[in-house]
Amino acid sequence: TTLAVVRPASLDDVVKVVKAANKWPPFAVSARGHGHSINGQADTRMKGVVVEMGEMKGCVPPKVWEKEMYVDVWGGELWIDVLKATM
Repeated sequence: TTLAVVRPASLDDVVKVVKAANKWPPFAVSARGHGHSINGQADTRMKGVVVEMGEMKGCVPPKVWEKEMYVDVWGGELWIDVLKATM
């Protein structure tokens, strides 16, 4: 059961939610990007909070490791923007 949906405006907001989740009583935290998954991966199976990351685009720029062919992206990024950053 989702207790709340949080729409953070900054990385610090995300940190606050995660820290609050670890206090008593603890609660589940689930990250949601743009909602393109079809199997409900962002749903909280137990009482918890969904962190809606869609508006966080550009908050943290993609980090690209060319040699390793690896990229680390923030939850608000779209695949097209990831492709542009890595091509």
